[in-house]
Amino acid sequence: MLKYETILIDSDDMTLEVNRSLNPAQFLYGEPADNLIHNCLEIIQYQTKVWGDLEEQALSEGEIIYVDGSSRCLQGKRMSGYAAVDGKNMQTIEKGKLPSIWSAQTCELYALKKALEYLAHKKGTIYTDSRYAFGVVHTFGKIWEERGLLNSRGKGLVHEGLILEILEALKLPEEIAIVHIKGHQKGVTPEIRGNNLADKEAKDAAENGAERVMLILTPNEKKLEIPKFSEAEKNELNKIGGEQAESGKWKLPDGRQLLNKILARKILEDMHQKTHWGTQALCDHFLRNYGCIGIFGVAKQVTEKCITCQRINKKVMRKTTLEGRELALRPFQSIQVDFTELPQVQRWKYLLVITHWVEAVPTTKASANMVSKTLLEQIIPRYGMVNRIDSDRGTHFTSKVLQQIIQSLGIKWELHTPWHPQSSGRVERMNQTLKRTLTKLIVETQMSWVQCLPLALLRIRTQPRSDLGVSPYEMMFGLPFLTTQHENATYEVGEMSVKRYVNTIAKTLENLRLKGIIPQTTPLDFKIHNVHPGEWVLVKTWKEQSLTPQWEGPFQVLLTTEAAIRTKERGWIHASRIKGPVDEPKDWTITSEPGDTKLTLKRGLGGNELGRPKWSKKHTQDHT
Repeated sequence: MLKYETILIDSDDMTLEVNRSLNPAQFLYGEPADNLIHNCLEIIQYQTKVWGDLEEQALSEGEIIYVDGSSRCLQGKRMSGYAAVDGKNMQTIEKGKLPSIWSAQTCELYALKKALEYLAHKKGTIYTDSRYAFGVVHTFGKIWEERGLLNSRGKGLVHEGLILEILEALKLPEEIAIVHIKGHQKGVTPEIRGNNLADKEAKDAAENGAERVMLILTPNEKKLEIPKFSEAEKNELNKIGGEQAESGKWKLPDGRQLLNKILARKILEDMHQKTHWGTQALCDHFLRNYGCIGIFGVAKQVTEKCITCQRINKKVMRKTTLEGRELALRPFQSIQVDFTELPQVQRWKYLLVITHWVEAVPTTKASANMVSKTLLEQIIPRYGMVNRIDSDRGTHFTSKVLQQIIQSLGIKWELHTPWHPQSSGRVERMNQTLKRTLTKLIVETQMSWVQCLPLALLRIRTQPRSDLGVSPYEMMFGLPFLTTQHENATYEVGEMSVKRYVNTIAKTLENLRLKGIIPQTTPLDFKIHNVHPGEWVLVKTWKEQSLTPQWEGPFQVLLTTEAAIRTKERGWIHASRIKGPVDEPKDWTITSEPGDTKLTLKRGLGGNELGRPKWSKKHTQDHT
């Protein structure tokens, strides 16, 4: 009865409910018919049986076989195996080690298949303690076969290849019965002894046997059509040792069949849908049984097309040359600014850092007022007009008042790409250098960082740079800083004329500035991405959470530059934080709030904070 109830519940077009409005006695009226129209039990058995000779009860004659599969972790390593035992003499018929990635259910199915093959043209009974294997041959197998090997949700079966082989192997025995028994029982009955022996042998095979290389994730070879090749492709197949058999199939000397890219893509797509393996794993698994020229490129296209893998996997991107800035021909022509927070000393809590000739000004607040005051009272009067300033997008730099002041002075202020700290790398490195130098001075002098700041700036300015071999001080003033009383200057002062002194300093400065141009990186004149407006991309999340996708989207691209792209939902994003282009989404998401009279739909999944309210559902639209 449980079997028939399972069949009814698993049917797509039928639901099992209790109706309390009907009285069963209403159906017990009238005279019974003379002849039965049909036998209900016979019809049910006929429609649910995978094979006509398959029985659930043990046969009175023939072979008796106990099968079992094992998959368990030993010392942190998973081991899988199977075994088939003769129930009459309690001897092992066959056992072996299986790939470690196989589950216990897969091992049980494989053991059942081997037992069916052993009973070809014979009568016999097979005992198994797996309800899953028992259900496949007695209940689910027939339903899945009629559905086209799809489950109730319309998705492909996990063990599709192995289930097909079992359904075919059921036709091999003359008479066959597959019986379910409880596993891990204690007793001396033949069923208990046989099942326990099969369990023991399966575990032993998993631990000590030689692993067998199996392929159960690709479609059955019988379902593959004979691939067609062009003359150019046939020449390539001959070069790698391929030969055409009488059946028309091309095979390698080791027996593997050669496929064209069309059939190979079908196999790889089916395999990737079930496993979500990467490119190399798909190729390795495919090449165990087949061969195909250019298989790596096909596998890469399959993995890149999978939106699930794209949203979760890390981005594989070659390290490209970072974009540089316009060459600076004079000091403070182009500067970079940033605020860094330090432990509060009296009323000083922040440090406004300006580089590359480092200037650091203590401030009480990280505000636009402090930035404009420092520029107007210290930097511009001391070093002249600045041509360009770049910074991050903090509110103290994007203030409308500050930007109006900068615009009136004719200064160009550029803001960095969001979520790309490398753009502020110059000033961020200087922040670290300042903090490290201040820490050493505080330890040595026991003074506050405000008191140690002038000496810290002196140390940084007079330290020779590793890429140039000279210090910023020498590049600024044209002569080295005398740090000890034992050092002598390389120039003469008192005895030379003013004109000669000025010419010497000018020549020294010119040579140093030419030397300083060498390590500067010029701006890029090429793109570091291949995304164009109108295409769809994924965007890396700013807050990573465990067991959640690290990439959001897809989002449609509106604008692009050499190093960044812009979307409606995320604004400007650096190329290192995008992945794509990806396929245009076909899903629609409800974005309107509950109670709205207007229903708003949005294409794509979007991000968690933008895309879906908690109550929304995802809908698939089949038409435009």
